[in-house]
Amino acid sequence: MRKSRFVTVLERDVDLLLLEELCASLEFRTWFADEVGLETSGQFRNAFHSMRDDENRETDLFVVFDHAGLLVENKISAEFQPDQVAAYAGRARKWKTELGLRTVLTVLTAPKAFIAEHPDARQFNRCVPYERIHGWFFDQRDSLRAQHRAALLKWCLHQADTGPADRDIRLAWDTCMSQLRRNGIDLHPRSSRPPKGTWFYFRFQGLPTSVFLRYRLRDNWVELSFQDRFASGARVEKWFREHPLAGAHLHRRGRTETAVWLPTPELPLGVPRSSLESPIRGALRKADDLRRWWLRVSAAPGVRRGA
Repeated sequence: MRKSRFVTVLERDVDLLLLEELCASLEFRTWFADEVGLETSGQFRNAFHSMRDDENRETDLFVVFDHAGLLVENKISAEFQPDQVAAYAGRARKWKTELGLRTVLTVLTAPKAFIAEHPDARQFNRCVPYERIHGWFFDQRDSLRAQHRAALLKWCLHQADTGPADRDIRLAWDTCMSQLRRNGIDLHPRSSRPPKGTWFYFRFQGLPTSVFLRYRLRDNWVELSFQDRFASGARVEKWFREHPLAGAHLHRRGRTETAVWLPTPELPLGVPRSSLESPIRGALRKADDLRRWWLRVSAAPGVRRGA
């Protein structure tokens, strides 16, 4: 019998744990409000999971008091999606006005190491480290329920420190290859060997050499990234505007690339193959949507084509 209770814990699992505590535990809710500096928030009204805005961007948790609101983004280890932090700030301003609240704060819950290693984390109004949340549950020594929650958060901290094992990446790669064959998706791996990291690259007929189609497993998105030497950011933006793709977003990637990207189902590394098949199949379909989009764009007059 294994020692750990947990095989894998997803960010969504922690989302729902926090949601339950915020809704059901006055003690935890009071502590959390103190952690983020809410002093005159009024009575608790409600809390919601996976709130979507008009652009289909997600807020993990939205917590509403009489006079204040909290937009909570929860991270274990996945990278921020393009423009994700700025989108949180925009939603905070919008919902503050629409709901007539005095204050709406953006909050990041994540391991301390994640907060320290990601400069974008400082753009949130407040950060609450997992270590602090774990400590609150751990201090409730007479509650088996709280001790279980402390153990779950400790497991998340360990997972964030160690990351996926090589065998997990190989299993995801093998599952990806089998799903490509089984579903007849017209994509091919750029290499016949599994990568060392968590980005899978694909090629297809008509993909230019300076354009990359990649599946970012830990980040839960696929992207078609154009290097500036092939097309400027302004040109890619023009294509994106003239040839809309449902659910897609545009993002400037560093100083040399512009990416069109689509969110993918959350991928639980470290689980059996059967649990990987559905999210990987969904991700490959999104990658195929990007392939089809590029072929549609490149067929337009005056657009540079790849070999």
